[in-house]
Amino acid sequence: MDPEIETLRTRLEEAEETLRAIRSGEVDALIVSTSQGEQVFTLQGADRSYRALVEDMNEGALSLTPEGMILYANAKFASMLRTPLSKVIGSSIQKWSGPDGQAVLEVLLREGGQKKCREELTLTARDGTEVPVYLSVTPVVMDGSRDCLGVVATDLTEQKLAEQRLRLSEAQLSHVFENSPLGKLLQSMSGEVRVNKVFCSILGYTEEELRGKSWQDITHPDDVQATQLAMDALLSGRTESAHFEKRYIHKSGTPVWTDVTIGIGKDPSGKSLYLLTTIQDITARRETDAALLDLKQHLQRNIEMERLRLAQDLHDVPLQQLYAVIYKLEELRNRAMPANMQVIDDAIVEIQKTLTTLRATASELRPPALSRFGLEKAIRSYMADFH
Repeated sequence: MDPEIETLRTRLEEAEETLRAIRSGEVDALIVSTSQGEQVFTLQGADRSYRALVEDMNEGALSLTPEGMILYANAKFASMLRTPLSKVIGSSIQKWSGPDGQAVLEVLLREGGQKKCREELTLTARDGTEVPVYLSVTPVVMDGSRDCLGVVATDLTEQKLAEQRLRLSEAQLSHVFENSPLGKLLQSMSGEVRVNKVFCSILGYTEEELRGKSWQDITHPDDVQATQLAMDALLSGRTESAHFEKRYIHKSGTPVWTDVTIGIGKDPSGKSLYLLTTIQDITARRETDAALLDLKQHLQRNIEMERLRLAQDLHDVPLQQLYAVIYKLEELRNRAMPANMQVIDDAIVEIQKTLTTLRATASELRPPALSRFGLEKAIRSYMADFH
C-alpha cells in the first residue's frame, strides 16, 4: 500500500504544480480527458501577452469548450463564484447555473460557436449566493483548428441592487403621489402629464381628459398671466418653487379657488426634468372669508348708524334742553338781586361744562365726516360744529 500511496501523493503534487503553472502563465498547453480521449488545448505564443491583461480585468473572463467545460478562467470570475480558481478551471459552466439558466446556457453554447451571443442569467456561487451576470460569448479558434468559446462575464449584482432600490424608491414616491390628500400634477418637459385622484376630483375631470389639456385650458382667464409669470421664473432658474392662489375652471364651468405650489425637478447636471404642481381646494375657505367680510361690513354699518342716531339724540334732546336752561337762567339773572347773581353765574358755568362734554361725546359718536361726505362737506360739517 505504501508504494501506491506514494504514487498518488506524487501525482497530486504534479497536478497542483500544473495548476499553479497554468494560473501563473508558465505553461501554454492543457491536456483534458474527454469522452473522445485525451485532448490537448494550447495557448498560442502570440496570445500569451494578453494573459496578464485578462487577469487584471474587472470582468470575468473564461474559455469554454463547445460542451461548456471551463478551460481557463481569470481570478475575477473565480471571485464572482466565491470559489478557488483551481475549483473553477476544469469544471462545467452548467454546474454554476441553476435550472432556470440551463436553457440559456444551451443556446449560448450552441450559437456562440457561430456568432457573438449575449444573454443575461444567474449563476450560483459556491456558498449559494445568486450572482446575476451578463455573458458575452464569442467563437475562438485555438491551434488553428480547435474551436472554443471566449466568454466575458459582467457581474450585475450592484446594477441589480441599484435597480431594486430605484424601483422601491419609485414605488414609494408613487404611493405618496397617489395617496396624497392634496391634488398632484406631474408634467415632464416633453409634455407628458400624470395626475392623482384628488386633482381629478377637485376639477371634475378624469385623468385621460386632463392629459389632453394644457394648464391654460383649465385655468381661469384672469389668472393665466400670473401663472405664466410663476412658470417663467421656475423655468428660467430664478426660483426653485412658486406659491400663490389661483382659480381653476371646473369641468362644470364654475371657478375653483386653489392654493398652489409648483416645484421643478432637475437632474444632477441642472437640466429641468419635470414640474410638480400641488393644489388644495380653498373654495369653501374663500367663500367663508367673503361671507365674514360681508357680515363685518354689515355690522360696521349698523354700528355707525347707531352711533349717528345716538349723536343726533344727544344733539336734539339733552343739548337743546340745557341751552334752554342757560337762556332762562340768563333771563333770571337780569332780574335777580345782586346777592343772587353769583349763584346764577356759577350754575351757568357748570351747565356750559356739561354742554361741552356732551358736544364732545356727540362728535365722537358721529361717523368720520370725511369718509361719509367728502372733503368739502366735511369742512362744512366741522365749521357747523364749531359755530
